[in-house]
Amino acid sequence: MLRDEPLARADVLFTVETALPHGRVAAVLGRMRRLGLDTLLATKRSRARDVVLSIIVERVIHPCSKLATSRLWSTTTLGESLGVTDADVDELYVARDWLLARQPAIEQKLAARHLADGASRSTTSGGAPHAAWRGARRAGGRPGMLTQTQLD
Repeated sequence: MLRDEPLARADVLFTVETALPHGRVAAVLGRMRRLGLDTLLATKRSRARDVVLSIIVERVIHPCSKLATSRLWSTTTLGESLGVTDADVDELYVARDWLLARQPAIEQKLAARHLADGASRSTTSGGAPHAAWRGARRAGGRPGMLTQTQLD
């Protein structure tokens, strides 16, 4: 770039051929990563983990069937972001089976994370979880912030 030379406008130099929505994908995928969901599923990146993450993100953005889920990956940046654009519905079922086989390990990681956060007493005695929610709301607190008197 030389001094005092005018720069060409971007629309003259570049042509937009395709523009895929990315905002919701980035928001949901970013939140899942900050929560550690990707490493909760498996510590090492794999095709199955990426397919499962893609299923979850797509279901949050567009709740739909598994067949529609795999077809919608090409309408956003999700498929490209996780490298699963070419996945078909059969691969979604394989990933679901992979997730089911990993369920005990995932539950152990969740329990360890829960106890490490110092939340060893998080269950209510009797009643459904929504009853605890209502009890906390009536007491002016937030859900999950129940005191001993609220539990008794």
